[in-house]
Amino acid sequence: MDLGHHQQAAALTDAATPCYDTASPRERALLGVVHARSLARTGDPKGASRALLRAEDDPCDATGDGDEPSRVWFFGQASLAHETARTLQAMGDLTGAQAAFERSVQLREGSFSRTHAVTLTLTSIATVVGGRTEVADDFWGGVRLLIRLNDDLLLDTLRGLEEFSHLQVVWHFDQGSQADVHLGARHPRNNPDWPETGTFVHRNHRRPARIAISHPRLLRVAGCDLHVEDLDAVDGTPVYDIAPWFAEFGPRGEVRQPSWPGEMLKDYWAPST
Repeated sequence: MDLGHHQQAAALTDAATPCYDTASPRERALLGVVHARSLARTGDPKGASRALLRAEDDPCDATGDGDEPSRVWFFGQASLAHETARTLQAMGDLTGAQAAFERSVQLREGSFSRTHAVTLTLTSIATVVGGRTEVADDFWGGVRLLIRLNDDLLLDTLRGLEEFSHLQVVWHFDQGSQADVHLGARHPRNNPDWPETGTFVHRNHRRPARIAISHPRLLRVAGCDLHVEDLDAVDGTPVYDIAPWFAEFGPRGEVRQPSWPGEMLKDYWAPST
């Protein structure tokens, strides 16, 4: 489901449903809430709500006497609240999702040792408006566009930003997909002249989180619009965070890198045509 294959996920959870009656309480809760999320993702909010209500009752039947399989020992009220939040988010109930996320945090014990990956949900705070409409490898120099703050955020959140020359902008490679992610080593831009390097040595949309960080110049602030130059994101890109660039947070000490990034990016900031 997290890879975006919602129909396949729904089919798998449907196939697991017959096992529900013979499952342990924690297994039933896990099956139920995952089934609810798959229903929400495939456009069945009523079915998702019914599955959620049933899943919320199941952990109460767990005795804690070792009657649960080891594979689900971690799945208690806190995990259920977390998955409930993700289901509510998929249903569009952001208020309910936030409350469930907060409950999940409150329920977690300080001694809990995490043994599985954390799912972090990010909500955009702004959107790129204007500039380029198509993704390209090079010629981003001189591109001017807007970063438009969401309507639900107060203008006071931008107060004082105009005093800075540059920003740090966190944004999403939203035109890519999980299918683009590559874990391993590959030639930069598939050019055999450059050495194979690992996923976390590249700065592109093939990274697992598909998150980018750029440092555009801030030209001016006009209401909810930040006028910037040299932001290498296309029109419509979701922006997750905006901060002023502090010179003191730049790299400390000598900066070194191999020759291939300079060769690869020689036209990156060349003027756009």
